[in-house]
Amino acid sequence: MKKALLGVLLVLPLMLKAEVDKLAVTDWLTTIDDGFYQQSWLTSSGYLQSQVPENIWVSSLSSARSQFGSIVSRELIDSKTLSDLPKVPQGDYTVMIYRTTFTKGTATETVTFMQTEDDWKAAGYYIK
Repeated sequence: MKKALLGVLLVLPLMLKAEVDKLAVTDWLTTIDDGFYQQSWLTSSGYLQSQVPENIWVSSLSSARSQFGSIVSRELIDSKTLSDLPKVPQGDYTVMIYRTTFTKGTATETVTFMQTEDDWKAAGYYIK
C-alpha cells in the first residue's frame, strides 16, 4: 500500500507540471487571439523579451495575425518536452504545434514555452 501511494505521489507532480504548461499556453494564445499583442509580450519570458523588442513584437504579430482573421478553432497536433534546443539557454521547454482555423484560412502555429523560476512562460511563437 505504501509503495503504491509513493508511486502516485511521485507521478502526480509530473502530471501537474504538464497540465500547467498547457494551461499557460492556452491563456497566452487567448491573449494573442484577442489582439492584446503588447500584453502577450509583457507576459512572455525574459528570454523572448531580450530577443524581440516590444514594438517589433507588436507590429510583427499584428501584421502576421491580420491576414488570418478571427480564430474559429485550434487543435493541438504535436507536443514535445525538451531540455536542449538550438540557440537558446538550456532549460525545460515545451514545444506545441497547433492546426488553427481562422475566418480567412488555416495556419500552423508553433508555440514554445520555457520553465522559469516560478512558472511556464512563452519563449517563442511562429505562425505560417
